[in-house]
Amino acid sequence: MTHQLPTPHDLGIPGRPHGARSYLRQWWIVVLAVLAGVGIAAYLALSATPSYSARATLSMSVAYAKSATDINQGATYARDAMLSYAELAESSTILAPVVKELGLETSPTALAGRVSATTPPGTSVLHISVSDASADEAADIANAIAAEVSEYAVKNSPVDADLGPLITVSTIQPAVAPASSTGPGLRTFVAAGAILGLLAGVVLGAVRQRYDNRLRGADDVRAVTDAPVMGMLERPASSRAAESVQRTTAVLRHTIESQEVHRILVVAVAHNASTSAVATTLAETLSDAGVAAQSFDGDLSESDDLGDSIAGVTIRTEGLVTRGEVALVSTRSLGDSADALLLAPSVDAALVIVDARRVRAHQLTTALRQLESAGVRILGVVVRRDHPRRSSTSARVPSALGQWANGLRTTTPATPATPAAPAAPAEPTAGPSPVVSQRNS
Repeated sequence: MTHQLPTPHDLGIPGRPHGARSYLRQWWIVVLAVLAGVGIAAYLALSATPSYSARATLSMSVAYAKSATDINQGATYARDAMLSYAELAESSTILAPVVKELGLETSPTALAGRVSATTPPGTSVLHISVSDASADEAADIANAIAAEVSEYAVKNSPVDADLGPLITVSTIQPAVAPASSTGPGLRTFVAAGAILGLLAGVVLGAVRQRYDNRLRGADDVRAVTDAPVMGMLERPASSRAAESVQRTTAVLRHTIESQEVHRILVVAVAHNASTSAVATTLAETLSDAGVAAQSFDGDLSESDDLGDSIAGVTIRTEGLVTRGEVALVSTRSLGDSADALLLAPSVDAALVIVDARRVRAHQLTTALRQLESAGVRILGVVVRRDHPRRSSTSARVPSALGQWANGLRTTTPATPATPAAPAAPAEPTAGPSPVVSQRNS
């Protein structure tokens, strides 16, 4: 028997389609990613400190000229000088007096990081922009810097003995307190978060779909092993529940009769998964179909003497076979214990229960290899859409799976049962076996 996925590192299911419809199964990831993106963006927008920007504009011109040549030379001087004053406006030479004048609780160097002075090419205009958490303070700082630059420019310009400074600086537009903060608003943040969340969700959903190796149904099981799939048990609430039991029972009956199997181990792969209800249901429906069968628990977890418990299971199965009945032994899952492997000598074959979407490909192949290594022949695999948890008690009560048998009886006429053989005398036990509880069909 071959199993195509040998290690947990194998990703995806061979042959599984990856069309648009299959990717739609990951819609919930996209929704969660969008909600997360919106939530994070809204938090960042609401928790961020607002920033206000105010701008003052200066113009430098020639105060006087004796000729047209003087005017041209003065204009050229003003344009060249304005480039220097743009850098000067961001220096400590200008900002230190401003910090002192306004009593700012910051240093000139820190203030320089919030000041931007630019001059349009080919002009003698200087724009001084200041950003601050306060709209009024941003305007005050911008106007103070503009006044300091004006004073410095006039003080350091060429001076005529009769006419005074050659350069005059005027304020074209004083800074005013802005009405709104700069930067993207809440709506912009939320929209950006939604878009980024959508993209992230689509990518995560596609990756998850592509590399998801959970077994969803019979086709996935067939893709990873050549063990026969004997059926798929639908959820009890499904309208197809009774039919799914009927189909599985028919295949199991044929297999039992053709391969002369009488002692069957019913074991699940998923952690904490119960097979008691499945074994009970199959035993009841087999009996209704004319194959005498009984199920009982082979749970060894509460045994004081492991050897006696294993012997007890062996005696019980042999007793049922002697009476011409099929014994279905339910055990704890392979993910939780080694019960199934310890009971290998007591059975003829194993019926492996795979809970859809709870078992991954490598878990199934590992379980099948463990059973084969213990000498157990794999009778087949049954995929179960419903996956009840194990009960904490040793005596299992059939849960919702028992409804399948009842539904089958109401929809399928019972086949007349073969007359039962005379009751055999009570079998001797090989010691206490508290974990073995018989289930009569």
